[in-house]
Amino acid sequence: MDWVRAAQAAIAPNDSVERFTGLGVDVLLGAGRLKSPHEVDVNGTTVWGRHVVVATGSRPRVPRVPGLAEAGYQTNESVFDLRALPKRLLVMGGGPIGLRARPGVPRLGSEVTIVSSTALSARRRTPTFRRSRGGPARKGVVIHDAAMATGVAVRGGAKVVTVKRKDGTAFDVEADALLVATGRRPNVDGLGLEAAGVAFSEKES
Repeated sequence: MDWVRAAQAAIAPNDSVERFTGLGVDVLLGAGRLKSPHEVDVNGTTVWGRHVVVATGSRPRVPRVPGLAEAGYQTNESVFDLRALPKRLLVMGGGPIGLRARPGVPRLGSEVTIVSSTALSARRRTPTFRRSRGGPARKGVVIHDAAMATGVAVRGGAKVVTVKRKDGTAFDVEADALLVATGRRPNVDGLGLEAAGVAFSEKES
């Protein structure tokens, strides 16, 4: 994990204010809000542009699972803050973010369990990544698809996740850390998109 943080630190200067100002870009620090299709207010300063690009990114979507907040969890934005690799990692979500944990984390020595509400397609499977209905999986990966986490509890220092399949059966999975990878939602709050005539949805992606 220290190596990962060192790599992030080496990349960070490429996104720094100093780099962009050195390239001749005017950088205004603050919260921006659209006043019209061509005007953006930043802390009382209005900037005009023929075209305005909204690139505010997104944030993790966290499901309302009883006990999840109390037990503690990681997202793709915080998982690399861990000081040590968990021996057992449970991933909620079988989308792109969740599946990125599949090839790399087991090689580092962690056992990975993926819980996905949808059936994972054959295109996403490899010889080291197989669907599982329980029991050990190859290369330290177990997958429970067509299932979802319905509750989390802490017992004896472990995070115990109750997993329920679509057929109604349920079982518990113990983990040392949880990675929530159930999608993203756009950062559009307070941008004033209505003033610019931009159609958007609050629906979580």
